[in-house]
Amino acid sequence: MPYDRNNQDPANAMPVWIINGGDGVPPGAVDLGYVQMATLTSAIELQNVPDGAQYALVQPEAGNVRWRGDATAPTASVGQPLYATAQRMFTIPATLTDLKFINMTGSTSKLNVTYYGSP
Repeated sequence: MPYDRNNQDPANAMPVWIINGGDGVPPGAVDLGYVQMATLTSAIELQNVPDGAQYALVQPEAGNVRWRGDATAPTASVGQPLYATAQRMFTIPATLTDLKFINMTGSTSKLNVTYYGSP
């Protein structure tokens, strides 16, 4: 059945997968574990990645971080910013260990990470 944007019935609503602005967890994903990384003074990769992890929900706490996903180390001033209390769901086709994180200049952060896989 095609989507009808005038239909107000939630049972017939178009499905939406929220990546930013929601928790970003894919439908049916299984929680595989949590880790908090507290030392980001030099670039580090995700830690304790469980077997089968396909997604990582990452949220900096108390400070801003920078990240790169090409296995290259970010610096305090080079890389994609991820601001404190924001969260991002990383879906990784190859390996989660290609992601690297570091504190931004003048920032001290912890990184909260929850891993997810397919059922």
